[in-house]
Amino acid sequence: MASSRTPRTRLPLPRPEVEYLILADTVESLNGKLYMMGGGWDSMKVSSIDIPHALSFACGISVPWNATDEDHTLTLTVDNADGQPVSPPLSVTFKTGRSPALERGAATRIPFAVKAEIKFPAFGGYVLRGRVDELDDGARRMPFFVRPIDPSPTRG
Repeated sequence: MASSRTPRTRLPLPRPEVEYLILADTVESLNGKLYMMGGGWDSMKVSSIDIPHALSFACGISVPWNATDEDHTLTLTVDNADGQPVSPPLSVTFKTGRSPALERGAATRIPFAVKAEIKFPAFGGYVLRGRVDELDDGARRMPFFVRPIDPSPTRG
């Protein structure tokens, strides 16, 4: 006698993903919290593009229950408007365990503070892209602009 049951389709297990990216003047991560100054901007004004400029990235990674106790790699890139990298990728390998207080099946959030110096090739639009384990399905993108400082008005 044939079974009338429909075979179960296995769904892929959730993978770590970038929950947020924030551009800032400076960011620090301490005891699972981010401390930020000058954060949340999307336009950076500089006097010259001939020198590297310091900036920071705040990043939050959500690691699902099934992906704890494994090595993962967060990769941040800054690309121009054509999708070409303007500096070497910034990568960090991390691993998180399961806190005894974590409810079964719950995700763990890991905050990262990344500091960089980037020499932009031109004024214009750029994209900060963050992804975990080279997977694009959990990636985040944060567009921003590098603009010249407006000349101060002269009085005459």
